[in-house]
Amino acid sequence: MKFLKKVFFHPLHKYIIATILVLVIFIVNLCLNNFKELIHYINGVQIGGAVVFLIGGLSLVSYFGAFDTFGYAFSKLRRNPEKNYRDMYEFVSVKEEERKDQKFSFMPYFVTGLFFILIGMFLMIFL
Repeated sequence: MKFLKKVFFHPLHKYIIATILVLVIFIVNLCLNNFKELIHYINGVQIGGAVVFLIGGLSLVSYFGAFDTFGYAFSKLRRNPEKNYRDMYEFVSVKEEERKDQKFSFMPYFVTGLFFILIGMFLMIFL
């Protein structure tokens, strides 16, 4: 149960943001296709779900530290005396400690994206 809580129970605003993003993509898709056919509605739901799912994938990659090199480079440009790291190893170590407290912050995007992809598949099969 502790694992399920860590994976699926996140603040509600993250799920709401992901859902709003799907709805914005859905509406943009319908505006581009003039609200004419049912297939455009189904495509809008699936495209929105896929985009949010891929954003979750990008968050997953970031969670595991793929962009730490860029973060270190930008931290050197800022020249903040409070957060002056000696080298990249120290920067990565600090970031790993910060990520231990995040508890799968990418999961709301995966769950919401997969939910809308499955809704689109269901509509495509049964309509």
